[in-house]
Amino acid sequence: MNLPVPGCSISLQAALVRMFPEETAARAAEVETPRAAESERGVDELPLFVLDAMLPGQCMHLHVFEPRYLRLVRRALAQPTRQFGMVAPSADPLESRSAPCASHGSVVVIEMVSQLDPNP
Repeated sequence: MNLPVPGCSISLQAALVRMFPEETAARAAEVETPRAAESERGVDELPLFVLDAMLPGQCMHLHVFEPRYLRLVRRALAQPTRQFGMVAPSADPLESRSAPCASHGSVVVIEMVSQLDPNP
């Protein structure tokens, strides 16, 4: 199924589907159906934001614009805990294929959200 990608032209969308059918089908399935890990109790998995690891008590201002991280933030905000995990990328570029992120991270709580106007 072709789902429109926000900010994506019809020609680009058609090219993406033609060139990457498995990836676009996987993305479409993620958008169409809730993740299997989600339940009435909440999220059984902790979504990860790969950026910089945070320290306990640290505050960080994020400008989220990538679709995968926008979905992560929306999911976190939909939960009563408003939490997600934050981990640093792998320190060793040679290990990045087997371990794309650090083995330790922090649980982050969203305290405040400001949505920017998408059409300034």
